[in-house]
Amino acid sequence: MGASPALQSVLDGTRNGGTVVNVLIWGYKAEIDMFGLVLGELNLIGTAAYCGEHAQVIELLRQGKIPAELFITGRIAVDDIVSGGFTELIVNKDENVKILVHPRGSSPGADDVRTPGSPRGRADPGVRGRSGDCQALTS
Repeated sequence: MGASPALQSVLDGTRNGGTVVNVLIWGYKAEIDMFGLVLGELNLIGTAAYCGEHAQVIELLRQGKIPAELFITGRIAVDDIVSGGFTELIVNKDENVKILVHPRGSSPGADDVRTPGSPRGRADPGVRGRSGDCQALTS
């Protein structure tokens, strides 16, 4: 949730009395509808770390209940980690969520790499990978 509209969408979609946990360090002040927050009796919690939730998230991913491909906004070679990874996450933080870094060599092949900032959830058909092949950079 790197942008106020995303946070507001999550709040709007939360059931009355529900809880939203924001795991993000914002680079600016968020703008949300406080009237809706109060009227819906929502709980908004901020945290800077995950605690004991990995097993649950992995199970939801395994079941296909969380569409992981929507969060992968780029795939890069390890040699491009500064310009295509860290710089991309800083300069275009509202467009990026996860950029996967291929750890082997400088050139995993054109079919294995997607340029950061390309539309979410639209991985190239040639993208191949095995579990453990990539490390994620997070904005």
